[in-house]
Amino acid sequence: MKYIIYLLSLFPLTIFANEFVKIPANPNFSFVKGVERGSIGEKSPILKPYEIAKYPITNEEYKKFLSENKNIKVPKYWKNGTFPKGKEKHPVLDISLTEAKAYCLWLSKKDKKFNYRIPTEAEWEWRGRADS
Repeated sequence: MKYIIYLLSLFPLTIFANEFVKIPANPNFSFVKGVERGSIGEKSPILKPYEIAKYPITNEEYKKFLSENKNIKVPKYWKNGTFPKGKEKHPVLDISLTEAKAYCLWLSKKDKKFNYRIPTEAEWEWRGRADS
């Protein structure tokens, strides 16, 4: 499975130009994993408010990470070690969960005040519903 990185943080991102959206806590939140009609849903309380990146990490941002982490492979659609021309602001694609987690760890080390990570499935679902 491949991932697009949306960061989760307790505070706004300060290194890159990504905006963060504040998501309120919801201790009664539940959702159905997968597509099962008529299911009641799995209780997945969101006990604390959080902030999630408004936009996915871009090719340009990911290239900064790769320039400092030579052991991480470039996405397959990049040619000669860089993203396609005109795609710098597009989301980085075709990376593994391990690579996405490495990016979050790298960013957390860059911005020592905050801890960045991939949102949980429940956090991602609640983010989508909290806007409505």
